[in-house]
Amino acid sequence: MTQGDANRLADVLDSGVFSGTSGAPEIDTLFAGADFDTRRNRILLELTGGELKQLWLSKQVVVGRTRQSSDTAATEVSFVDSESGKHFITRFGLVKKGKDWRIYTFKK
Repeated sequence: MTQGDANRLADVLDSGVFSGTSGAPEIDTLFAGADFDTRRNRILLELTGGELKQLWLSKQVVVGRTRQSSDTAATEVSFVDSESGKHFITRFGLVKKGKDWRIYTFKK
């Protein structure tokens, strides 16, 4: 992800990510108390060039099973720490809006 990806990320991430209701503590606790626009801008910066990006990219990413039901889906994503061998499993919730799928939750 690069800084130029911020616009695309803003399109695919649901507003719950920016309002602190995604279910992922590492995102929901970022910039707590800030207004929506400030949180949105700071989170996009984190995902495109900050410490959160470095944390995620330092791990091998494995996309697992996906289940779809009508206009919603869930997919399992594992982040593998190459040094410790530990797996961090997350489930991404997706919702279809028009022709595109948007991430609306991150859950452990």
